[in-house]
Amino acid sequence: MSQEKVNIQVAAKALNVTTKTIHRYLANGTLTRIKEAGRTYIPMDEIRAIRQRQEETVKSDVSDILEFTGQSKTIVPVERAHYEALLTRLGQLETEKQHLLEYKEDLQRKDKELAETRADLVEAEKILAAKNQAMEQAGQRIKELQEEVERLKTPWFIRWFQKK
Repeated sequence: MSQEKVNIQVAAKALNVTTKTIHRYLANGTLTRIKEAGRTYIPMDEIRAIRQRQEETVKSDVSDILEFTGQSKTIVPVERAHYEALLTRLGQLETEKQHLLEYKEDLQRKDKELAETRADLVEAEKILAAKNQAMEQAGQRIKELQEEVERLKTPWFIRWFQKK
């Protein structure tokens, strides 16, 4: 019965290491090399054994840390690549949060400036309305004075006879 075997790339993914690390394991005898048709394969049983040792080491390390800190929590093993991706995303979210807070402060400042500008605009409209009213009154007074001037241009005796 032939044993299950995988190539170096699959072994690296299974152990969550680089292909260079797999080559080092092969060189120092941690893993067994199987050569077939010029290709290198690794027994899957050895991959499973190393993976199990890695998980036991992680669990042991975590329980030592929890024991040392006096915490008791449930530990869920997570692949390193996934953990690092989560940390990267967390950093991105923190950066986005900071940008949003800055944007919010900017909007609040601009809203305040807009409210002040609106108040200034209302005041300017009141002043403009008052000046327009004064101009209308001045225009009417000019009209009255022009009529008076026209009336005074006519000779006095014509004006005197027009009254009667």
